[in-house]
Amino acid sequence: MAFSGMSGAVGMAVESVFCSVPLSGSAAPYVAGIPSTNPMRFCAIEPGNGISGEPLLDLKPEIDGMVEQKRITLVGKQYKGELSVRADSENLYYPMLGILGRDIQALVQAQDASHSPAMFRHVMTPGKSVPSFTVEEQTGDGTNGRLTSGAVIEEVTLDFGEIVTAVMSIVAHRQIPNSYPDSSGVSRSIQFGALPAILPVQMGGDGVKTVIQNPLPSFVDVQGGSSGNGPLVFAAMGVGTQIVGGFLSVNGVVVPVQLLPGTRVVLKRAIDSRQIAGSGYDPGAILCAEFTVTGRLVCLYQDMNLPAALMNFSQCAINLKVTGGLVGTSGTAATLEVWLPHVKLQRAPVPHAAGAIVINADFVAMYDAIAGHSVQVTLVNSLDASQLGGGAGTATGTGGPGGWLAN
Repeated sequence: MAFSGMSGAVGMAVESVFCSVPLSGSAAPYVAGIPSTNPMRFCAIEPGNGISGEPLLDLKPEIDGMVEQKRITLVGKQYKGELSVRADSENLYYPMLGILGRDIQALVQAQDASHSPAMFRHVMTPGKSVPSFTVEEQTGDGTNGRLTSGAVIEEVTLDFGEIVTAVMSIVAHRQIPNSYPDSSGVSRSIQFGALPAILPVQMGGDGVKTVIQNPLPSFVDVQGGSSGNGPLVFAAMGVGTQIVGGFLSVNGVVVPVQLLPGTRVVLKRAIDSRQIAGSGYDPGAILCAEFTVTGRLVCLYQDMNLPAALMNFSQCAINLKVTGGLVGTSGTAATLEVWLPHVKLQRAPVPHAAGAIVINADFVAMYDAIAGHSVQVTLVNSLDASQLGGGAGTATGTGGPGGWLAN
């Protein structure tokens, strides 16, 4: 029997303890995610491979009297993959938190008799630590799937095409289906799906607790309105709040540019994940190192301002804002804004074209001493993240590499 992937579901929940699946339910079997502190936020994804586990095999030849492979040795396991979403201010929250790590939240509109839901502004900037996530992937008819913990986002690409998309590259540390040793040291095969299965100790279990897939996934994506729109679209891009009257400034002066679909911003953290003694076949230690921001402005040629800024090593700034529809009866629109206060152009070629002349200007962002960051991403949505991770914002948590504090 063949299965359609259209009925699958993928959700993420922030972890309070690195690699430990947050569980909810009054009794076994439990489900991943705690609504009040570690919500499992399902979102619509584009077709892809998800987070796949792979065995690391030693296939080196040995001189053993034969010409055929005689021994194949399992030396480790790795869990990597990508998830891509058609972006909106709701489904972007976890990807942005995962790559940046810091969120300053403010109430935009309280919920009352005339306004629902409450709306919040999340001003997100790079932090020294980032959260880890539990990822639930339901496949086909939902009978079986994958549960992954210790998932850390190493890269997010925001592509401002006709529809804004976000692609997350993920490195994880535990996953079922898999084999893990029980308390007696015996390796047990563990599945994950609609039937209860033991949650391994390596993923925060106690050898007794059982876990199942969330039976009724709740999707957080912004729903389409009468216009048909749900995701953010290039047509709704406008001037942001940081550069008055334009998308680009050079040495503090606004430079008019005609942006085209294809402009992108890439946020990346160098993730060093290693197998250590005691972690079994899984990687057991992780370090978040350098954080970088690169990207490309795609615009119509108007003059030589961009090539001049390139060769003059000028300080540029970029500010992009995309506004979605009004959320519920809140009277507030869902928005995404990206601000890069200090950018250096790496190339800005002006081609000899038969048609319209298009400049693809590559850039790299750097820390700006006045702004206090290299990039700021602002989301306006309905998520109250004040207790995310179990009180993050009031005390340092232990979820993610080195511990994580949301704000």
